[in-house]
Amino acid sequence: MQPDRRVRRSLRPEEALQFFLEAARERLGVRTLTVGTTDGALLAGAGAQPKTIAKRGAHVDARGVVKDTDVATWRTRVGDRDLVLTSWGRAMTPDLATGVRRILES
Repeated sequence: MQPDRRVRRSLRPEEALQFFLEAARERLGVRTLTVGTTDGALLAGAGAQPKTIAKRGAHVDARGVVKDTDVATWRTRVGDRDLVLTSWGRAMTPDLATGVRRILES
């Protein structure tokens, strides 16, 4: 049996998402991780300047901007909404989208 890696838990999706992003940010060693809408509204974030980074991520996602070398984005669908995960530090892993969907769909 594998031990559960999560130390902090919450039954509230907003708080669980916050805990998830904080842990992922530390694990990846990035400055900021956010989950936002495709128009740049912040849903949750961990790290420095989350509102700014969510807006920047939506801009990069919408326009396919490649000049922004310090930001990585990943679009995921949760229910009937497209969301944009943004990493300021360019590190991103597929488990981020999976975790966000799991938390928000619960």
